[in-house]
Amino acid sequence: MDRQSRDRVTPVTGTEASRAEDAVHLSAEEAVDFAADLAQRRATALADAGHLDEAIGVYDEEARGYRARLSGLVGVPTDPSTARRQGLHLGKVLMEIGSLHARMRRAQAALENTAEALSTVRRLGPADSPMAGYVLSRVLWGYAWVRVGLGVELPQALLAVEEAEEILRDLARTPPPALAQVIAGDLPVLQSFLAHLRSRAAAERSF
Repeated sequence: MDRQSRDRVTPVTGTEASRAEDAVHLSAEEAVDFAADLAQRRATALADAGHLDEAIGVYDEEARGYRARLSGLVGVPTDPSTARRQGLHLGKVLMEIGSLHARMRRAQAALENTAEALSTVRRLGPADSPMAGYVLSRVLWGYAWVRVGLGVELPQALLAVEEAEEILRDLARTPPPALAQVIAGDLPVLQSFLAHLRSRAAAERSF
């Protein structure tokens, strides 16, 4: 894609410019979230325009950055809380990469990236905050969605969705304000997906 086309797809809006000016006032964790949100917006705009490989490129670059910072290759040492935040975002990015590969029927890349996404978030230890729990639920959901779409590893997909649904259901009991709306929207969709997988598994067992 030439630069002119890319600029049409991913313009820096006035809102983004204003947000960038505010970034200097953010905490370390908020700065990580801010950068991740900008990358997500650009990748989503590319994917929505049908430029899936370019969207993967945005996420790949973001993943390389997280890996470099977490390994200490670039930047200053981060505190454990900020490092954990970066690890959560790395998991989310890998899940997005896998999902995009799945949309293009690139099975191996889809399976490998979503498996790495889940192992990345698992290595961070138990979810110790609503955000960590929500990210884990989304990664589990993406892990399952890819496998169901490809028609492989269906028992593992069912287990992943069951765990994701339990996490979201627990969060929905006392949702944090920042996540309340998205949890309320996600939970019924995930529960419908879970019901479908359970019905499918039961039907297969009956044969």
